Amino acid sequence: MVKALLQDLPEIGTKRTDYIYDLISGKVNAVIYQGGHEDQLIHRYRYDADNRIEEVMSSTDGFVWSTDATYFYYPHGPLARVELGEYNVQGLDYYYTLQGWLKGVNTPYIGDPGGDGENGLRTGGDAMAFSLGYYQDDYTPIGSGITLSDTRDNLWTRYQEDRGTTEAKGLYNEDRPLRNDPFGSF
Repeated sequence: MVKALLQDLPEIGTKRTDYIYDLISGKVNAVIYQGGHEDQLIHRYRYDADNRIEEVMSSTDGFVWSTDATYFYYPHGPLARVELGEYNVQGLDYYYTLQGWLKGVNTPYIGDPGGDGENGLRTGGDAMAFSLGYYQDDYTPIGSGITLSDTRDNLWTRYQEDRGTTEAKGLYNEDRPLRNDPFGSF
């Protein structure tokens, strides 16, 4: 385990990051950047009884803390929701397939498991959403009358149609990962 990391950066000098671990589990309890200096930043982490992260907080002085993220879990274990920021500026709702694979975040179709942005709730409306398609016609929302098809190819076809061509340029397919990136090269 790394206890301290020193970085000598010519433009800004030497910077130090210290890590504090739980002695039994080995989990990171805190990360201290430039401890005792003017540009100090501390992150601390709180875990539940199952060693899942529950809260991330940050401070510049070690006395006044702000919440960066709060994590919630389904009763059977997987991550259910993350609320970001001291004032819950964004809620991210996670949903999964029966196999436990991530199906999406903040359902982009109808309904919102967390009810973000609805009257009286403390979290703002969803700023983003996505769903993943693993198999053709693999998901139909209960009671919605909507059938969702596999979007692996359709998404990029729609993207190209918006740009005046019907040629599909996908970011990923099973045979050639990261081919024809429509957003430019990395």
